[in-house]
Amino acid sequence: MSKISENKKELLQREILGILYQNYPKMYFTNELGEIMIRDDEFVLDLLKDLGKKSLVKCLENGRSGKIKRRWGMSKEIHQKYKKMGY
Repeated sequence: MSKISENKKELLQREILGILYQNYPKMYFTNELGEIMIRDDEFVLDLLKDLGKKSLVKCLENGRSGKIKRRWGMSKEIHQKYKKMGY
């Protein structure tokens, strides 16, 4: 598999933030974001985890039946900051 540049990862993370901002307060499963972006779920999950470390997205986990299901969304504080910036 080819390696993706940090610049392209940043652009894809901006795309994720745009989706979450436009559809706030909706929370998305990782696979839903993968389908919207036409990207592999595991790759999208890595991007989301990185955004989570930066406190730009929040994650709700549900671990029923041995499978972890994650839903991702934008926190109210981050949404307000984006709104003030005029996005």
